Amino acid sequence: IVVTSPNLFSSSKILYEFKEKVVVIPLSYNPEISSVSIPRKFPTERIFKILFVGKIRKYKGLKYLIEAIKDLNIQLYIIGDGEEKDNLFSLVKFYNLSNKVFIFNNVSNEGLKEFYSKSDLFVLPSINEAEAFGIVQLEAMANGLPVINTDLNSGVPFVSIDKYSGYTVNPSDSSSLKYAICEIFNNPKLYEEFSMNALNRVKEFKIDSMVSRYMKIYLQKQIT
Repeated sequence: IVVTSPNLFSSSKILYEFKEKVVVIPLSYNPEISSVSIPRKFPTERIFKILFVGKIRKYKGLKYLIEAIKDLNIQLYIIGDGEEKDNLFSLVKFYNLSNKVFIFNNVSNEGLKEFYSKSDLFVLPSINEAEAFGIVQLEAMANGLPVINTDLNSGVPFVSIDKYSGYTVNPSDSSSLKYAICEIFNNPKLYEEFSMNALNRVKEFKIDSMVSRYMKIYLQKQIT
């Protein structure tokens, strides 16, 4: 039985009954999305940019992210599409944030790579375990971006580690999100440390490692 994170195993009573059969093999990411190999420097000569990439669905928690940044001097770029897009536009209009929150869809891999390279911080504000892993975190970390994610019983906080490659905050909590953003935004040294750690952490999720682990399972099965 393969699970993508130890968190998924530890939070499942069913899987625990078969613990001797469980193997953890994390997911990987598309290396073509990565554009940097050295830690980022804190941006000092332009406005701070936050990035979200993913489906625009209720469980993604974008409402709380928008509420968190509405009074901050930053820009938020949302890349994605989904059934909650109209509600998101309405929320942006309600808070008068059209000059601060920008929503894009149908972005190519090249375009996505550019968004990662021009952003400063990645936020995944998902509110429940429908977010099982969050591969976009890996893409962000491979580009040297610190990550803010949420404390879910899934692989999300396993990917980017609290106080190492970013912050993990309570889900459905715009105040906690705002606090974490401000901590990174106001501390250049911490920002650069998180960036360095993100690049180190993402090395553990390389596609070669994932493939070799699966091959090991398949070969063992053939032997038995």
